[in-house]
Amino acid sequence: MLILGLQIGHSLGGAIAELDTLMMRQNLPSDVAVKGITYGTPRVGNPDFATYFDQAVTDFTRVNNEKDPIPTVPGRFLGFSHPAGEVHLNSPGNAVSCPGMQYNCISMLERL
Repeated sequence: MLILGLQIGHSLGGAIAELDTLMMRQNLPSDVAVKGITYGTPRVGNPDFATYFDQAVTDFTRVNNEKDPIPTVPGRFLGFSHPAGEVHLNSPGNAVSCPGMQYNCISMLERL
């Protein structure tokens, strides 16, 4: 039997959904599929957290809009980092997949 634990959230709700996705993966049996999708999520943890999250949660997508400032806070200069799995909306109808946590699209925009 397929059972799915699905978490979806936006902005602060996305941060909570990210944490819930990890909690579900840690506490549900391995035969339960866990998936997380967030929109415009702020950074939740440091690079160690992001690495741990990526190892524990294999089905996670963060969707960010180029004009949304929320995914850029709290700043990387404070030690915060996103997990992998970003899909970046550049313009209407144009999206780019940005794998990895160090070289995600939001980080590239912050450098400009």
